[in-house]
Amino acid sequence: MEPRIRTALLNDSFPPQIDGVANAVINYASLLHGRGDDVMVITPAYPGVEDHYDYEVLRYSSVDTTKIIGYRAGYPFSASAVQRVVDFAPDILHTHCPVSSLLMARVVR
Repeated sequence: MEPRIRTALLNDSFPPQIDGVANAVINYASLLHGRGDDVMVITPAYPGVEDHYDYEVLRYSSVDTTKIIGYRAGYPFSASAVQRVVDFAPDILHTHCPVSSLLMARVVR
């Protein structure tokens, strides 16, 4: 039996925001979880959103920048969010965006 891989998928867009990259993250997370790996998706919070996925979704503080850039901007330096990712102890940090997600991945690394 192969060891389980712990993957953290960091992305600036995720439902309710839908785009190609958000769809890729959903597919990666679903496929990895389906093969028995541990997955955590890390993404900015949206007000009122409840996540009902088979894998963990960590939403961290964000501000509404949807009128400017179309997305909520996450605050990647949230100590509690960074600590939750560190506690998850991922083998892989995979980020899809060069903004908040990348900065958080660098802090965690």
